[in-house]
Amino acid sequence: MELHEILELGADYLYLDQNRITSPSRLRSLVDARRMIAAEMYERCQCTLQQVAEALGRSNHTTIISLLDGHKYFLKNNSEYREKYRKMQNALDRSMSNEMTEAGIIAAANMGLI
Repeated sequence: MELHEILELGADYLYLDQNRITSPSRLRSLVDARRMIAAEMYERCQCTLQQVAEALGRSNHTTIISLLDGHKYFLKNNSEYREKYRKMQNALDRSMSNEMTEAGIIAAANMGLI
């Protein structure tokens, strides 16, 4: 899964516009979304902090460090945040599973197996 796909799917799941998530706004709902999406980007894509920063429209990697630190704190101390994040993770997992199934079907068709 690529950075832009995580941003798109995360925004869809959280019912937020991607442009609002990548905006400079400090609205709590947008910052929470950025935290969750940054964590997923960093973990799933195994990319650099700078790449995550660029995908989220942030100026540099230090903003991502701050988001990830906040994410860890809220996961530990805020049950509402934790539940929303777990549900978003599950939605991303389902999407990845669907992509893998589709890729498998295409590969099998290309090999003449179906």
